[in-house]
Amino acid sequence: MEKDLDKKLYNKCLKGNKEAFNILYNKYRRKIEYFVYNILKDYSKAEDITQETFMYIMQNSTKKGYSFRQYAYLIAKSRAYNYIKVETTGQDYDFIA
Repeated sequence: MEKDLDKKLYNKCLKGNKEAFNILYNKYRRKIEYFVYNILKDYSKAEDITQETFMYIMQNSTKKGYSFRQYAYLIAKSRAYNYIKVETTGQDYDFIA
């Protein structure tokens, strides 16, 4: 049931509905920030990566087989680990989703 609502809201977001975006953003923002913070141990960077995650999600369709929630966490995790890679090795940002 909740997955269906998220999917409907996400489809509206992709069509430019700002209210639908706000609902999803407010529902998942803190959870994703906390998730990223647990990886990076840097609250400021966790906020930045959460913002980047939502920007990416709103510009790209979810992969088949993933719910909105799963996709959001996948993107956030990928961005967090790529940030670590850049910080520790100096390699270019190589985003994988």
